[in-house]
Amino acid sequence: MKKKIKKTLLIVLMIVSLFLVACNNVKDDDGDNQDIIEECDHILEKVKGKAATCTEDGYQGYYQCILCGYTEGYKVIPAADHDFVFKKGKRATLEEDGYSDYYECRRCGLEKDKEIYPKLDHIHQGEVLSIIERTNKSCEIRNCRCEICGQEYQEYMNALKFEDKYMEDLEILMIGNSFTNYNCLTDLLEIMIKTEGINVKITKYAYGGQYLYNYCDVEEGTYHNGLMKLLSTHTYDIMFLQEQSNAPALSRPLFYSATRELCSYIDPIKTKVIMYQTWSYRNGYSGMDYYEMSQKLAAGYEAIAEELNLQISRVGTAFYYMYTDHREINLNKESDGSHPSSIGTYLAALVHYATIYGRSPVGIKYTYNDYIKNDNITWHGDDTRSEISAELQHDLEMFAEYAAFYGSTVASKYKTSSEGISDTTIFK
Repeated sequence: MKKKIKKTLLIVLMIVSLFLVACNNVKDDDGDNQDIIEECDHILEKVKGKAATCTEDGYQGYYQCILCGYTEGYKVIPAADHDFVFKKGKRATLEEDGYSDYYECRRCGLEKDKEIYPKLDHIHQGEVLSIIERTNKSCEIRNCRCEICGQEYQEYMNALKFEDKYMEDLEILMIGNSFTNYNCLTDLLEIMIKTEGINVKITKYAYGGQYLYNYCDVEEGTYHNGLMKLLSTHTYDIMFLQEQSNAPALSRPLFYSATRELCSYIDPIKTKVIMYQTWSYRNGYSGMDYYEMSQKLAAGYEAIAEELNLQISRVGTAFYYMYTDHREINLNKESDGSHPSSIGTYLAALVHYATIYGRSPVGIKYTYNDYIKNDNITWHGDDTRSEISAELQHDLEMFAEYAAFYGSTVASKYKTSSEGISDTTIFK
């Protein structure tokens, strides 16, 4: 009896083993089934496919047995690499942040190389209530009411914008350093103005590496004596002052004092002073990024201009507009990242022209392509010159107009005052 039971259990065990082997489904590396034994009457169910992404494999739809796991039509779809396309940035506004040019994957939307520019603080814009012309007729003061916040404020406009002033024979003196020297800025500006049919004479007094205080240094004497000789033999209609490239951000007491001293050398009734606001280095400086350095430089120039009632040629602001919208254009010399490239010098001239005459540079006759064909220009190592499109020429003109006429872009946290701040040790 026991032998019969044992034999029966052995038969059952053999049947179960055969059934398990029949339904065993093994996949090789290619997803094919091995050792399929047809004893399983497969009941196939459709499995929905899964699309591949930029980083993960997918697979196409296939069939799978609900009893043993056998599959038909299973095929892997390899992951695709990102497909990046160029996206143009936009400038920050009062209402929303801006951003740099960047790249975006057209499949998954991943963004790379995108830099966010914080939205601008409120800038007054509004209706003119009254106009007061200064006694030296070089500037008018407009009392305005802001259309955005309702606050009343003053703005200073150049009286030379009127038609009867356009043809005035101006004598201009530009004091500064290599930022004024580079790529023959003064020659370029004079040609640009004369091409518009306006007679002008521009004198340059600018030596590389100098601060404004070097032109006030009586004890050292060299640059100071040369300047005093110029001022004693000529009466200039306009005097430009361009400070060392980081001093208005980092050495303000000496900058303010030097500006006051230089302004004391001229008769404000006869000579108007314009501050030549320069730009950030390509990669910022001394812990400041491009945006912060731009803001601090502009704030320093604006503080002393407000104290002394001076005008500003906002070249640095125009550079920032171009930097935001055209990151592919290098306005700074590639070898040092601070001095202007040829296109940077041209943009500076556009802003100076608009600031001097109160006239839009849009449609200027003397273009950048004319400038780089001038064989008499010393290019200071800028070997990247090439002709630009009409569209880029127009953008340069528009950004120069914005900088010259749209006022301050300094955020409230960077605004400062020069009142009571001085360092006169160099003048003793």
